[in-house]
Amino acid sequence: MPLRNAVLWCNIVAMSERFRGEVRKASIEHVRTWEEGIKNPEAAKASLKLIKHILHEHGLSIGKRAHVLEVGSGLGLLLQEMRAAGINSVGVDARPRGEEKRLIGARIEQLPFGDALFDLVLSNAVFDANVYDQDQAAMLLEIARVLKIGGVLYLNGVWGVHNLKDFEKAGLVRISAQENQSWGALYKKQ
Repeated sequence: MPLRNAVLWCNIVAMSERFRGEVRKASIEHVRTWEEGIKNPEAAKASLKLIKHILHEHGLSIGKRAHVLEVGSGLGLLLQEMRAAGINSVGVDARPRGEEKRLIGARIEQLPFGDALFDLVLSNAVFDANVYDQDQAAMLLEIARVLKIGGVLYLNGVWGVHNLKDFEKAGLVRISAQENQSWGALYKKQ
C-alpha cells in the first residue's frame, strides 16, 4: 500500500508541474500581448487616468511636488505621460525598452536611489508571480526603503502574491478596500 501511495503522489506532482507549466506559458503569452497593447500611447493616458481616479477615491492625489517612481516601466510610455502632465517621475526596468530619458535599467530588488525619496511608487503587473520570478519579499522591502513615511505603493495586476506578511514586514499597510482586489491595490508606508 505505501508504494501505491508513493506512485499516486508522483503522478499528482507530475500533473501539478505540467499544469503550472501550462499556466506559466499562458501568463507569458498574456504579458507578450499586454506589452503589445501598452505600445499604444492612448493606453498610457488611460492608465494614468485610472491611477489618478483610484488615488482620488482614497483621498490621495499626485501633486506637482510629488516624486513618483514607476517600477517595471518597460517602454516608458506611462512615464512619458506622467512627465507630459508635469509629474516629477522616474522609472526603472530590468530590461528598459523605451527611449524615455528618465528610464533607468535596474532591478527592483536593488533600486539605485537613496532612502525615503518617493511619495508614490507605481507597479503595473510586476508582481505577477505566474510570469516573473523575482523575490517579491525583497522587492517590497526595497520599494518600502525608497518610499517616504506616509508614501503610497500602487499595485496594479497582483496575481500570485499570496504572502501578505511580506507587506507587513516592509511596513506597508493596505489602505484600499478589497483584500482580493488585483487592480489598483494601495499600500501606505508606516
